[in-house]
Amino acid sequence: MVGLARVAYARVGADPSELLESDVFRSRADIESHLYDAYLDAVYSSSYDIQTAHGGWSPQQARTWIGFLAAHMKAVNEQDFAWWRLDRTLPRSASVLVMLPALVVGWLSVAVVAFGMPWWRQWLPLPSLAGAYAVLCGLALLAEAAERTTGRQEPPRRLRRPGRGDLRGAFTSWPERGLGVLAVLTIGATVTAVVRRDGSSFLYLWLSGVVVWWYGRRALRHVWRGTDPAKADSPAALLRADRRSVITVGWFSPLRLTDDATPLRHVLALPPMLLFAWQSVGGGRDVVTVGDWTLMAVATPVFWLLFAFGSSAWGGFTMARLYFWATGRLPRRLLPFLEDAHARGVLRQAGGVYRFRHIELRNRLALRVPSEVRARPRSAPGRVRRAVAAGLAAAVAGGQLVVGSGAVVAERLPGPVRSLPTACALLDAADAARLMRDPVRVAADDAASCSVGEQAPFSRNVTIGISPILLTGNGVTVSGSEMAQVRYGQLRAGAPNAGQRGVSDDGFHRDLRGLGHEAYVAAWSRSADTTARLERSRTVARVGVRVANAVVQVDYSEEFASFDRAAEVAQVLARQALRRAGLDGTRPRDGDPKPLSRGATEPAVDGPLSSVTPQSALPAKENRFAFYNRRATGSVYGATWQDDERSYIWELAFAPFVFRAPKHMDCHRNGSYTRSAYTCTAVPDLVEAGLLPDLRLEIRNLRCGVNCSDQQTAAYLRSAPDHATTPWTKHNEATYYAADVVGDGRYRMTMQRFWAWQNKTERTQQAYLLWVRVEVPSTHRALAQKIVNDMYAQTGAGDIVQLG
Repeated sequence: MVGLARVAYARVGADPSELLESDVFRSRADIESHLYDAYLDAVYSSSYDIQTAHGGWSPQQARTWIGFLAAHMKAVNEQDFAWWRLDRTLPRSASVLVMLPALVVGWLSVAVVAFGMPWWRQWLPLPSLAGAYAVLCGLALLAEAAERTTGRQEPPRRLRRPGRGDLRGAFTSWPERGLGVLAVLTIGATVTAVVRRDGSSFLYLWLSGVVVWWYGRRALRHVWRGTDPAKADSPAALLRADRRSVITVGWFSPLRLTDDATPLRHVLALPPMLLFAWQSVGGGRDVVTVGDWTLMAVATPVFWLLFAFGSSAWGGFTMARLYFWATGRLPRRLLPFLEDAHARGVLRQAGGVYRFRHIELRNRLALRVPSEVRARPRSAPGRVRRAVAAGLAAAVAGGQLVVGSGAVVAERLPGPVRSLPTACALLDAADAARLMRDPVRVAADDAASCSVGEQAPFSRNVTIGISPILLTGNGVTVSGSEMAQVRYGQLRAGAPNAGQRGVSDDGFHRDLRGLGHEAYVAAWSRSADTTARLERSRTVARVGVRVANAVVQVDYSEEFASFDRAAEVAQVLARQALRRAGLDGTRPRDGDPKPLSRGATEPAVDGPLSSVTPQSALPAKENRFAFYNRRATGSVYGATWQDDERSYIWELAFAPFVFRAPKHMDCHRNGSYTRSAYTCTAVPDLVEAGLLPDLRLEIRNLRCGVNCSDQQTAAYLRSAPDHATTPWTKHNEATYYAADVVGDGRYRMTMQRFWAWQNKTERTQQAYLLWVRVEVPSTHRALAQKIVNDMYAQTGAGDIVQLG
């Protein structure tokens, strides 16, 4: 008390004689209470000589903060303030927040890996492994909160350098020595299997992981030990030692797994195990890359360190300090504040703890703390809470099995090429524009193929087709690249002229180098698309390319083209497709299959379209362009074709005339050379895509000879569909037509006529009877009129066609 009085009455104007006033201080307790208050007023006054040297706390703030600590110590019935036990008074929900950063980083390390769709996606609303792991992390956090009792019971830790005795003691018994030799042999076998790329390397890696965990946790036990607070130089030194130990060896915190390990510790050990299981037995052999392992190698120590921080004395103290600072009950820099209180004489230091200089001083400070701001120590969980904690722990354990099985039993993913653009995205519009005057692009419903065709009526027919294929292995024994090579081999063997050496009139087949991992080109001629349509000289080239597990096939066809030109254009388009897919220049990975070509290969074309063999001149005779008379005019009713309007010049095999109609029709022929019948319909895919109306074209043609008799004409007309019921309109003596809307909103135009041609040189004549009907939706009636009117014009209109 003398010491308290000396400090309390050291201020100017303070008179200790007031303690002798009996009417004010009637007992010893009154004097002691007065001295405590006066002492605190003095040491936390603005005139106290060390006030500015230790943080500049205001007297009112300092008394509030030190009072809160006093109330806390009184509530837990402790004389010593151990900073590592401050988190005892945190709410459970706040105490586990320190673990949240570790869980977030752990979840991110799982979310960025391309795991396959897990087996439970059909039954549970968690379509991804990352989503299931997030739920597991949430359950583990709840289990951690439920299991927390009164805070951390273990003191801070420190690093200890192991001595020779520790090393000798680890291998004193023969069983320990035998296990050590077995561990060395296991690690050696693992290194050998990895270097040789043996198929058993994954098994050895699992065994090596067990060895590292077993001996690592034993080594960590000797290096990372608890410290005796009584032997510490100061509380700050104790905190620095704990912080240093966490930063130094906290990366290896999962090695400290013990029987009483919380669910969080097990959950945070999962991410690298999931990646390893996914690659080794779960189907991720082609998908997991060096980048994935690099990311996991960086993320794993980070979230392990964050977990070590959260479970350490330093982490608990940091969380408590920030919580009480945010609620205004303690300063943010708590230890400097306690050092300041020690310098003022309010606290005494005993090793790594602080205590009030007198128990009554603590109680006096605690009395002035309002009850609503006092920290209430957490009590041990009751029976219900313990049952909840046990249930959550069991759910976490079961969740680990489910999440682990999701990495083992998952949808196979393609790799190393994980995805390809749509087929049409692999075609460069600029290249199509260089090869065609009016290109139109058409994609398949599933985007697995794409074609571009010429639509200008008086340009040679050019078509580009591309089909990318992405193959997936079984994930364990057969890689996606091996599956792709099988598919590539089938396409290569099925291409025309496969196995042929050199160039013939039928084309050629060559293996290429410098294009993808392996490639071939085949070229051949094709005279007709179907049994009906005739293109007298059409050259087709096909290039097949394999890059890892991706196969790209490019077809290029052009009328009147040479084999070399078609093959060179196809190679340029194939290389451009690889560039647009990001596969050009990709090198094979170690272990990829070797190319199928074992003989001579030729270098692939590597240049723009301007460098390929130029187009040959269009022949002047014996082709559909030469047969079509662009000067022919005349119509029976309605619209006619404009010069460059999108269409195609059709030459049918047994039809003695050519005509313009939409390009994409399927035509089928019946009859013979003298009496032929054709039925043409629009390609259904293009109708569904809205590129063509639902069109139906019927043509019937009879070759009469020099002239058509009345009997031939009557028999021919009787065989025409609906001839008797058709409301015919006479256009001229040789031509009749009918045009009207029929049922279901369809428009139908029909024409029947007699026509003939004469050879001016030979003075011969050939007569024909023609019947044609076009049916389209009524909104496209102009198309039907154009087709019928063009047939009328190309068969001479009102005159006899002159040939020769």
